[in-house]
Amino acid sequence: MFVAFALFGPADCQVVVQEGVSTDTVDLFAKSSKPQKSVVLAMCASLVLPGLGQQYLGDNTKALAYYSAEALFIVGAVFCSHYSRTVFDNAKAFAWDHAEAQGGAGANDQYWQNVADYDESDGYNQSLSQGYNKEAELIYRNQAQDYLTTNLQWHWDDTSNRTIYGGMLQQSMGWQVASSFFLGAMVLNRLVSFIDARFTARHMEAKSLSSLQFIPRYDPGTRASGLALQAGF
Repeated sequence: MFVAFALFGPADCQVVVQEGVSTDTVDLFAKSSKPQKSVVLAMCASLVLPGLGQQYLGDNTKALAYYSAEALFIVGAVFCSHYSRTVFDNAKAFAWDHAEAQGGAGANDQYWQNVADYDESDGYNQSLSQGYNKEAELIYRNQAQDYLTTNLQWHWDDTSNRTIYGGMLQQSMGWQVASSFFLGAMVLNRLVSFIDARFTARHMEAKSLSSLQFIPRYDPGTRASGLALQAGF
């Protein structure tokens, strides 16, 4: 609604109201009748789901951007994690075919890495018993062990196949790292949305304030000039 106060000449004072608008009194400094939205609620909503706080504040464009980014990060994390597991399963199947590495009970991640590092389980057991594998013992103090049971023994039919298997393990690890990056991006997206919700709330508050304008006016009937004070709500 726009209300104009016009001053013409030194003694004339006139209030002009646009047609179709009824009014009684106008308080230029009165607070908006629109319900105030909670900044704290908007910021907390952004932590739960990036963009939710922006949508609550009425900024649907920003909300859509955060929603899109979050969907991309979720799909990326799920895809990379699933593909990493698929490649790892294929690697274990390859080791079973070419090294008779069955896995099962006692076959942790370090076991499958040892399968890639040694041509046979006997060679690994010997290096461990003779102290040649001290580095592995220090790094994997709780995992270093002899592989004596049948399901944990292996023997590669060809060194080139062991190299191929090692490459498959590295590929699986790479996809798992990519999944971790997407998870980190989801955390960062929430942090950015949380901070942005505060700035969006400030911007909305500034827009809701009344605007005042002085507009030059001229009345041809009285040939009087003056200034019109226009308030927008």
